[in-house]
Amino acid sequence: MAEGVSLDMTEMRDWSFGLFECYKDIPICLLTLVCPWVTQVMTAHTAGLLGIARAFLAIVSACLFILFLNVMFQWTLVLSFIQVVEKPDMQSVNELNHHGHEVLVFFTVLVLMLVSLAVIHLVLIVFMRSQVRELYNIPGSLAEDCCVVTCCKDCATCQMYQEVRQRALDGSESQYMLRE
Repeated sequence: MAEGVSLDMTEMRDWSFGLFECYKDIPICLLTLVCPWVTQVMTAHTAGLLGIARAFLAIVSACLFILFLNVMFQWTLVLSFIQVVEKPDMQSVNELNHHGHEVLVFFTVLVLMLVSLAVIHLVLIVFMRSQVRELYNIPGSLAEDCCVVTCCKDCATCQMYQEVRQRALDGSESQYMLRE
């Protein structure tokens, strides 16, 4: 073994890829831009963070359910509007006005639910980034993770995936090193 070479796995090492080096893997970069949850679940799974992967899948499911509710509610609103246009009597106009208040309440609830899911999603990404840093002994802080994820979520997602994949391919660290 060469002098000065250490096999100490507790040694601090920086990220193998810079935050803005997404372009080094164009397919992952595009996948992250179009559907970031897929890259996040792949990263969590590859790093052995299965609890986080399940949480991302739960958020995606909840978002799809909310979008489904939104489409169904808008469809019923369109049908109500068509009914008023076909027979514009005062009762139909009053019903449409009543539906307008229901729509406002419903959309307010939907927006609050989507904002809540977005905040939870960001918190999960910050948590996953801190877990990846801990797993591979990369220096940094929770505050730094929060800033990076808040300012450039997609770049941070690409960076984490590239790091986890590279380390798994190198075989220098086990794919599932994280303590349960």
